[in-house]
Amino acid sequence: MEKCGLIRGYKAVVDWEAVDTTTVSAIIELKVTPKEDRVVALTEFGGYSCALTDHRFNPDEEYGYQKYATAVEFQRALSKLYRNDILPQIPNGLCGTILTQVSDVEDETNGLVTYDRMVLKADREEMQAIAAAMQEQL
Repeated sequence: MEKCGLIRGYKAVVDWEAVDTTTVSAIIELKVTPKEDRVVALTEFGGYSCALTDHRFNPDEEYGYQKYATAVEFQRALSKLYRNDILPQIPNGLCGTILTQVSDVEDETNGLVTYDRMVLKADREEMQAIAAAMQEQL
């Protein structure tokens, strides 16, 4: 049975038989139980914010679940999230993820790319390494 609820700012539709979610600080601790007849996907995760001066829609507002002052800190946290929380769940049946979000959108500064699309906040090589690690587990 599906339920819809608000989990620490995440609107989530969760198959409660397949996923056990526990709120930990500002992120969700994910534990996937394999399901033969179901696809298990994390359809919104991340929300890490890094607002870069001169590349923002609104210099007075910043929105994100976790805020980081530099792109290096942002990438470090993002890498930790993937490597410690996402990758270990692939063998358990996690087969899809959607990061929030690809680019900054107005006051939401939680994208991999700035609002003006001029700066890639994420480290390209590290994100490629994470993608390769994900592929190896499929």
